[in-house]
Amino acid sequence: MSFVTTMRQTMTQYSSKLMILVLALAVLASPVAFAQITGEIRGVVLDPSGAAIPNAKITLTSKETGATRQVTSDEEGRFALPLLPIGEYEVKAEAPAFRIAVTPAIVRSGEISTVRFALEVGQVTESVVVTDAVSALDTENAQVQYSIEGEKIQEFPVGRNPNLFATIAPGVIPVTEANPFLGSGSYNSNGSRGRANNITVDNVTSTDISVTGTGGPLSPLNFSQIKEVKLITNNFTAEYGRNSGS
Repeated sequence: MSFVTTMRQTMTQYSSKLMILVLALAVLASPVAFAQITGEIRGVVLDPSGAAIPNAKITLTSKETGATRQVTSDEEGRFALPLLPIGEYEVKAEAPAFRIAVTPAIVRSGEISTVRFALEVGQVTESVVVTDAVSALDTENAQVQYSIEGEKIQEFPVGRNPNLFATIAPGVIPVTEANPFLGSGSYNSNGSRGRANNITVDNVTSTDISVTGTGGPLSPLNFSQIKEVKLITNNFTAEYGRNSGS
């Protein structure tokens, strides 16, 4: 009887300590779960002659959530909207004595979308939708990068293997099947070794650093929740330069 009681007390204490440990791990892990990669929108507001329009009001609206942010242009007509979650946005520029200009913009992870507004003289109650105000290329950094976003992710025949997205990019091929030491995700990017790739999910390293290839939370993934897949193969900015390949 005494032995059973002691065992029960021991198990109760063990269970309590285990619960505390699990809760502690959950609290420590929560910032990682909500980590996300962001992008940026930069731009300039000009009048019909090309002169800068200072103090123009810039309103950014997320098409997904409806959330808005506002900034004003500086003395040279420039503005910046950093740390934006990836997705589709609407950017609006307003200034006294000019028509309102509105343009769509897409924010991709680690990229800077550039907007150039050329406001037309007119009533502030009038608005113009501009379709070519946003540059199709990231002209702010020299990264060699390739992105797949939105519904296209669901359309590619990768058999629910996210590693295969990398092989769609130019200059990337799978590692040879004759090499048994390289795991899943060990592709060759522009001639680099299969071990030279750094794979992340929501900014969390998912590379098997002890062997090679993928590990961690990369598999399994819910493909319906993937918003963007990006491959950077050269001229990495500081936050992406862990490995030398891609």
